[in-house]
Amino acid sequence: MRPLSATLEAPQQDEIRHSQVRYIRRTSMESLIRDPFHGIASDYDGVVERHDRQDVAEEIRPLFVEQSLAKGLPLAFITGKEFADAVTEIANPFRAAIAQAGIELKPGDFMIYCNNGSNLLDVGDRNALIEQREFSYSQLNTIAQSEAVQALVEIYNIIEEQRGRFGFNPDPEASHYRQQDLSTICFRIDPDDIHQSNAPLHVLRALEKAGGAAHPTRFDIAKKIKAELARLGADDLVVSPTDRSIDITPPGSGKRKALEDFSKRTGIDPENILRIGDSPTGMDYGLLSAKSHEFRGGFTNVTLNPEELRQLQSDPEHYGTTPPVEINPGADQFENVKWLMNNITTTSPWA
Repeated sequence: MRPLSATLEAPQQDEIRHSQVRYIRRTSMESLIRDPFHGIASDYDGVVERHDRQDVAEEIRPLFVEQSLAKGLPLAFITGKEFADAVTEIANPFRAAIAQAGIELKPGDFMIYCNNGSNLLDVGDRNALIEQREFSYSQLNTIAQSEAVQALVEIYNIIEEQRGRFGFNPDPEASHYRQQDLSTICFRIDPDDIHQSNAPLHVLRALEKAGGAAHPTRFDIAKKIKAELARLGADDLVVSPTDRSIDITPPGSGKRKALEDFSKRTGIDPENILRIGDSPTGMDYGLLSAKSHEFRGGFTNVTLNPEELRQLQSDPEHYGTTPPVEINPGADQFENVKWLMNNITTTSPWA
């Protein structure tokens, strides 16, 4: 029996436990939850709690503990939170719930991939930072040469100079791009909000420059940044359109890469890892979607937007993928999570 605490040791490829019914694509909820899951890897914000719904975490945290660590399954959260926030907002509250359940947490039992996979901390090893991916200064210089990035910075500078004079910047923290710990650049821009506001003409022109279209979407902007970085010799940088922002992270990061790393460390194939996220056409798509050879992917607790899904799947990076399954479209997103956690079957991969 492979002990749960051995998950820090990446297994050889032939150790990874594959389903016996591989290559048979499943789409119905009943068939997707029929086979047991052997691990859990989930987004956090919007799944366990939200800034305006922090109370639901008291109900959802114990369900995650019960379906994972209490049964000998490894648990991971793959989140956009930065390291310090991941410790205070995820690790510490879960550590209390784990202790209350009488579970002794060991290294490798509980992992958090923060900064969208750039950094990995092991909660079972006193929040040790195991891996850290950062931009090099040459990469930051390359990013700064992107015309689309320059246009986004121009928009932020205008917002900062004219704060309150037009209405697409309700969040004070959204007035500038974030680049902390050299691991994430985050542009909190929603092109639709800009077009629906009374933004001045020079902001609209900068937005058009960023996306290469008269009314660009965040997918257009991300594609333009990717193309420009590729021409500049930095095609390994990760550019992700989320439902709230456009993020650039170092090579080897991203939620799909984090899922694959978790799979290698635990020896569990991704299709046998329960995956949940609330940004199915944004940052969570890589975590939740099924590759062409996988019989099942993940679940989203919100309703899919067909047009956003179409735009996302037009990206060559996502050709041949199957989108996540909606748990109960239109229902409360946290009730969806509770329903799923109460209806799945989980068994230890080493039993």
